Amino acid sequence: MAEAMQTIQEEVQKELESFKALKTSLETKKQDYSSQKEELESLQGDLSDKKTIVGTEKASKTAILNVTKGQEKKFQDLLKQTQAQQEQIQKDIEAIESKKRALIDTAKIPGSQKGLFSWPTEGVITQKYGSTSTTGFTNPVYSFHNGIDIAASTGTPIKAPMEGKVIASGTNGNYAYGNWIAIDHQNGLVTLYGHLSSKKVKVGDTVKKGQLIAYMGSTGFSTGPHLHFTVYASNTFSTAQKWYGLLPSGGSLNPMNYL
Repeated sequence: MAEAMQTIQEEVQKELESFKALKTSLETKKQDYSSQKEELESLQGDLSDKKTIVGTEKASKTAILNVTKGQEKKFQDLLKQTQAQQEQIQKDIEAIESKKRALIDTAKIPGSQKGLFSWPTEGVITQKYGSTSTTGFTNPVYSFHNGIDIAASTGTPIKAPMEGKVIASGTNGNYAYGNWIAIDHQNGLVTLYGHLSSKKVKVGDTVKKGQLIAYMGSTGFSTGPHLHFTVYASNTFSTAQKWYGLLPSGGSLNPMNYL
């Protein structure tokens, strides 16, 4: 009788262990399924955003073609006028920021610290920070480049390089930074993201490091899709309403000191 009971207990124990193993396996599969579901939803959201971007660009090009069809001279005159306005705005920005750089309080900003920010996007640096005689891109319109340009294709994701709060956002049309966002990282630094094709955050939003905030584009004063990334001392940053939209400005710092 005792042997029979021992045998039954051993079989029950084996069944219990088998059940525990099955439960663990099911929980692991559930977690894997949940992770795959989140990844799929993220990819679907990304695809939807990019479809919207492509549709917007296509509609814009179609509108331009319809307006300019048979009006080549009028279009060329308008283009020259727009270019002249773009150039004047860039000169105005440079003059404003030249004065603001002198207002930077070094006691209120982090010292040079590589890796403080993660890279906001993937791509190739096509223009560095500083005097245009050394940035790799000579431009007769302005002599100082207040950020770095990272070029890739339209729709390339742009992510927050550090946690912070969106404190400003604007649309400058064909001028200045085009669609842009500014984030205050509450450590003495504000970052600016320009020439965006689409924005995923709004003023007042709190963002986490690595969070998707926008997609790369070529809006504003731009010759091709890229991200214009500027780092400002927060004590100098401000915005001003202009005829072409809200314009950000400040005392800029070399982004490479923090990337």
